[in-house]
Amino acid sequence: MIEKTVHWIFSRTSEVPRAPLPFADGFYVSQSPQLVDKRVVNAFPVIPRSQALSDKALLQAAGIQAFADVGSGTSRGVLVFSDDVAYRVVGNSLISTNQAGAITNHGTITGTSDVSMASNGINIAIQDPRGDSYFFTPTTNLLELNDDVVFLSFGQAETVAFKDGFYSYNTPEIIFSGSVKTTNDGKDFNALDFADAEINPDVIVKLHNNHNQLHVMGSEITEVFQTVAGATGFPYARINGATIQKGCAAPNSVVDFDNTFVFVGGGKNEKPSIWRAIGSSVTKISNASIDQLLQKSSQEELLATRAFTYAHNGHFFVAFTISNQTFVYDSTTSNLSGKPEWHERQTGITDGDGFQKWRAVHGVKSFGEHQVADDRSGRIGILDFDTLTEYGNKIERFFTTQPFILDAENTFSHEIELVMQVGVGDATTPDPQIRMDYSDNLGRTFNNEITKSMGKKGKYKTRVRWTRLGMFPVARMLRFKMTDPVPYNVYALFANAEVTSSG
Repeated sequence: MIEKTVHWIFSRTSEVPRAPLPFADGFYVSQSPQLVDKRVVNAFPVIPRSQALSDKALLQAAGIQAFADVGSGTSRGVLVFSDDVAYRVVGNSLISTNQAGAITNHGTITGTSDVSMASNGINIAIQDPRGDSYFFTPTTNLLELNDDVVFLSFGQAETVAFKDGFYSYNTPEIIFSGSVKTTNDGKDFNALDFADAEINPDVIVKLHNNHNQLHVMGSEITEVFQTVAGATGFPYARINGATIQKGCAAPNSVVDFDNTFVFVGGGKNEKPSIWRAIGSSVTKISNASIDQLLQKSSQEELLATRAFTYAHNGHFFVAFTISNQTFVYDSTTSNLSGKPEWHERQTGITDGDGFQKWRAVHGVKSFGEHQVADDRSGRIGILDFDTLTEYGNKIERFFTTQPFILDAENTFSHEIELVMQVGVGDATTPDPQIRMDYSDNLGRTFNNEITKSMGKKGKYKTRVRWTRLGMFPVARMLRFKMTDPVPYNVYALFANAEVTSSG
């Protein structure tokens, strides 16, 4: 699917008109970048719900405020227990943090893979998909290796879910359950308490409970199970007709989101995309650019894909880290625009070139804050939209425009003006700067960076304008970059330009 290009239109009159330019369309890079190469990094598009300065704007994405530091290792998984405490596996340690950020180490979890975690309200089940299984009971601070003989006889368990009093696990071939939580806290196993996915003999990848239905996600289809009242043995039965004709390619991409769940996967003979479940069906939310990245990824990169959700001011976000890139889907703006709206998050400075993934992983809400762990250290942070750095490090924010196009004619630009939040200087950054550069070869290279002030503290009448820009070829793209730790909110982009005949 190729996204339709909207041309920027300028008058042919003798006057120099002022035209609004579209700039906040989110991420879309085509298979051929020269068709369209739009990026929005560390900012997200919004659509005002009442009359405003423009129909669409860009607001700054959240920074990360320091909260706790385990000291070593990186994040492997998280679960928030019923007391609102987040329990995390960081490196080889199971840790928890209280409301003040104090860390308690509860013991050793072996392995290096991301873990699957579930809770029955009494304890927490922790499953390494390539290694050991554990139970942790917060009230007694007891961490136990799950070495039940029957449990081990089923084979290597990979993920765990909880539904209606029972833990359920999967191997690639079967699903099996533990005892009801009133029997030894759910830690007993019976050799007869198992089932397989019978509709399609694909590999079982993930168990996920959503809307109190157990989704057994294979590599090609998803079968949905419900609890059987009064059943002896295996407690669940398949719901006839509730099969979803898409499977899961990345177990750590499955996450509850906006009253449903999302995941990376596809159907039989399909390459992966990102899907949102709707009852017994799904709808694709990834665009062709993200599909392209997923479908170029190796099996190992797909399996390492992670996702987590967060919300802010009525916007519901889900972040997917795929290989070396992080994309964020905003369901609120998507619903208003009628198409999937994505933006990028990244950590570090690229000067607008290349891709880097966001360091935030395994985000959860705990004690009223959006906590995130780290993919490169033992840090734990808080997502905060008023924090303008990540652990004190600068955040690079930028966006690129689509090309100027008008009947293959050149455009003479008298002025480009970026309408944005100004007067944002402070003691640390007294005169913050934004930089514009441009590409005349459809995004292959950019050159001639020009810097403008965003206004010293209190200078609210500052206008961010670039003048005397000369002749624009038929395919000029603009890029606007900022790394100063000040507010970054862009409301409109205007050009004073006129068309000149190429003949």
